[in-house]
Amino acid sequence: MTPEDFAKLIHEVMQPLQDDIKALQKFADTAFDDMPDIDSAKQELKSFMIERVSDTRLSMMKDRDSFKGERGEKGITGDAGERGAKGDIGSQGRDGIRGKQGTPGDRGQKGDSGDRGEVGVGTRGDKGDNGERGDTGKAGKAGAKGERGERGFITAVEPWVKRDYMPGELTTNNGGTWQARRKTNTPPNALSNAWEMLSDGIEIVEFNDDSFSIKMASGEIRKSGSLQGPQGEKGGSVDLLEGYDETTLYRKSLDEVKESGSVWRAIKDGLLHKPGSAKGKGQWTCIAHKGPKGDAGKDADNEAILEELKIAQAIDARGAMELLVKMVEDYFADAFSSAKLH
Repeated sequence: MTPEDFAKLIHEVMQPLQDDIKALQKFADTAFDDMPDIDSAKQELKSFMIERVSDTRLSMMKDRDSFKGERGEKGITGDAGERGAKGDIGSQGRDGIRGKQGTPGDRGQKGDSGDRGEVGVGTRGDKGDNGERGDTGKAGKAGAKGERGERGFITAVEPWVKRDYMPGELTTNNGGTWQARRKTNTPPNALSNAWEMLSDGIEIVEFNDDSFSIKMASGEIRKSGSLQGPQGEKGGSVDLLEGYDETTLYRKSLDEVKESGSVWRAIKDGLLHKPGSAKGKGQWTCIAHKGPKGDAGKDADNEAILEELKIAQAIDARGAMELLVKMVEDYFADAFSSAKLH
């Protein structure tokens, strides 16, 4: 293929494209004004382009065999051309197609507070639903003391008698306290439905040979153990000693000492100080104080008293003291009677 043939081929190939561009510009100047929306314009443009490209390709296919030559070698890359001058600003184009909604942007900084607006006058809305129950609040302060109320119904509780009792009345019976549940004249007891027992009490105590039982107003029977306790240890005998001895180990409550005309009983065990002394305080208790000196009696009477006293001491020291007191009382009684008769 000669250079002239190649230039002719280029001209014939480019000519249809130039015609298509002009036809597209002419179509755009007239067709889009009549389109109702962008989607209709897109469809019309698509149909126009398909028709023009189909005609151009069909024409080129008819003539390509007559211009087809051998494939030439790859030409040398030409130098870059100079940058063209800046063109004039074109007229403002039509609004583009609305793009998709973008992603939300970052939250901006808080703006300054605006001026306070005027108070609006709105209509009252509907009552809202009840909210959830809130937490229990703190206990409030104690309120002021209220006025004294009326006197209560309960009065003095008296023992039950045969009469009508109204609901709420109180009475006592068989050791317990009862309140009437309804109108009744029956005596209160644990089996009655007309009475409510408020407090239990002892109705009766029964004694047997070695035990006793307690019957309560509620009907409950409470039994005790045996009345007879366990046998105690054998007690020691009381010894009345003539005079105090500082070397004697005295026994608490079992040793008694005659000292200075009085009788003292030991209240501690061990070596004790002399009865009646300051150091002996808290160790002895005086059970018989020395009496005043009496008048002289008859010899026969004194001898009889001493004889009886010796006999009593041999039997029981405590009994001797009791016998001595009785004999003195009898002596003075007889003396008083004789003097009165003379």
